[in-house]
Amino acid sequence: MKPLLFALSLAASLLLCTAHSCSEPAAATAANNTPPESTTRRTTPLITGFGFEAPPQPADSSVFSAMRRCGGNWVALIPYAFVPEGKTEIWFNHPRQWWGERSDGIIACTQLARQQQQRIMLKPQLWLGGGTFTGNFAYTDTASWHAFELNYTRYILHYARLADSLRAEIFCIGTELAAFVKARPAYWQQLITQVRSVYKGQLTYAENWDAWQNFPHWSLLDYIGVDAYFPLSKAQTPAVNELLALWKPYAQALKTTADKTGKPILFTEYGYRSCHHAAAQPWVSDTDVPVNLAAQENCYEALLRTFVPEHWFAGGFVWKWHAEKNTGGLYNNDFTPQNKPALKCIAKWYAQ
Repeated sequence: MKPLLFALSLAASLLLCTAHSCSEPAAATAANNTPPESTTRRTTPLITGFGFEAPPQPADSSVFSAMRRCGGNWVALIPYAFVPEGKTEIWFNHPRQWWGERSDGIIACTQLARQQQQRIMLKPQLWLGGGTFTGNFAYTDTASWHAFELNYTRYILHYARLADSLRAEIFCIGTELAAFVKARPAYWQQLITQVRSVYKGQLTYAENWDAWQNFPHWSLLDYIGVDAYFPLSKAQTPAVNELLALWKPYAQALKTTADKTGKPILFTEYGYRSCHHAAAQPWVSDTDVPVNLAAQENCYEALLRTFVPEHWFAGGFVWKWHAEKNTGGLYNNDFTPQNKPALKCIAKWYAQ
């Protein structure tokens, strides 16, 4: 997933939270903001993560300490690769890529995260030439599939070995590749076996919100990975109670699959833009819409209130966190919660 003041009344609430002021999340006081009591105890701590956007230049420790102060005990690092349009090659770990996308950047970011006692999910992800959505990516002939699969295996095993050497706690074998999975299920079973042979940590796969039930190999992985951009409400500023009700059928489906497979649900990505209609199509990132800080905050409150208390929910990774300290803020309508009221909400729940 890749100025206009919303309301003067939100200015006061914005002052409550910046990207570097979450060391002591305030306890909720209003009745509708009080986290509900969980009736079950977690078998493992909640994964309280942020997805880190790979920066073009080296990051410093302040980036990771800022995430840590907001409850971010996990960081998702993303070594992107590029597939040229109409080709089967995969370009990765290339000198012309951004620093944070290459192996040297991944190693350095892991070291910085470890200084903050943060855990790591390494999450390789493809960029496709021509702007094709990865979920629709497919070839029409067997020869092309075979050639691409050789390259994809090389890409994934490179980073699986790196993840193992860095003792990354979770490795993700792919991101939003529904058509690839549907066309070549046997390949994915083989790939999981190959990754297991070089990586000793826990495995997941990150499937899109509309295709996660179609992945055939959840039983071979440790987490059911979902990029949780579920469409909820078309309201300009959806209310928390409305969103809680709309989450119920999705939550039930996730719980049913978790119970059936014995695998916890992990939101490999989740997030909302700070804009009007933030819950309508949360995956959309390229529209020019007015800033709406309350919509973003309400969306996070409803999602976290729905899922954090559930014993079958492992946690997740907020999309996304930037290296720039002054990113986000009052006039920003993008995904990052940095310097926005939503970050206080996230920190509150991450402290549970």
